[in-house]
Amino acid sequence: MVTTLSAVPTLTMYVSGIMLFTEETLGEMRSRQIDYLVGTPKGKLRALEQQLLDKPWKQVREGVEVKLSQDPQELWVLARSAGRQDKEMAIRR
Repeated sequence: MVTTLSAVPTLTMYVSGIMLFTEETLGEMRSRQIDYLVGTPKGKLRALEQQLLDKPWKQVREGVEVKLSQDPQELWVLARSAGRQDKEMAIRR
């Protein structure tokens, strides 16, 4: 499922799960300058791990922190939340 957000009349952002878009599709969206937000596979996160380790956590709201890393084409956002951590621990019990 793709969700289109259009809070700003000239901005369209596509939000989706990672399995819906291929690198080819993402490349086409980049060439058209379409903004998008997708989940990142763990393999790709491992490639970005060192860059992200060097960045500080920034609180964006109570209980939610992010790390940002940018390359020429994309902005990577690593997020963590206390609520999500609690949920993960409860599932594992």
